[in-house]
Amino acid sequence: MKKFQLKRNNIHLRKGAGFSPSPFQKGEGFTFIETLIVIGIVGLLATTVVVGVNPARRFEEARDKQREIHLQTILSAIEQKRTVEGGWFGECGPLPQGVQEEGEEEKPIFKIIGTGLGKPNPDDYYNLFSCLVPIYLAEPLYDPAEGSEVDTRYQIWQNPYSKRVTLLYEKEEKKRSDVKKTIDTRLTHKEERRGEKPS
Repeated sequence: MKKFQLKRNNIHLRKGAGFSPSPFQKGEGFTFIETLIVIGIVGLLATTVVVGVNPARRFEEARDKQREIHLQTILSAIEQKRTVEGGWFGECGPLPQGVQEEGEEEKPIFKIIGTGLGKPNPDDYYNLFSCLVPIYLAEPLYDPAEGSEVDTRYQIWQNPYSKRVTLLYEKEEKKRSDVKKTIDTRLTHKEERRGEKPS
């Protein structure tokens, strides 16, 4: 009886040889500290990606790009109107050419493109689109963030000597203190004198 029992035990041992039990069967697994380390690494990687991508900055750059496209479109419409009509005519009046003398230098006086209705200083506005829409421009273009037909947030000025038209917009740039800084970016288009009436 003892010999049979011993032999049976030997068989049992031989059958179990070569099989390693799973650590989960023993009640083993990730420790709490290991889990915290993994969560910390994932959080660090996620933060790095968000900071690197910086979605707010990407939106600002997209709006600035749209502003540049608007100004280029407006300049093209101005050029087309002057070419077709042989000058600058229309109910909007002559393009802004004001200058302010500062010592020996002359500083251009830009006017805001828009109707200026309801604004405290309507003389600071120039209703450009009344001469361009709908013939040379499908619809008024204004700043994608804060602009409107009353105040497009775009500015215009024409050099009275060279007839160069300059458009201006405020470029978005946020500092670390979240203070909005404005940078002037000017797109110019030189106009040739082709016998048009002085504007």
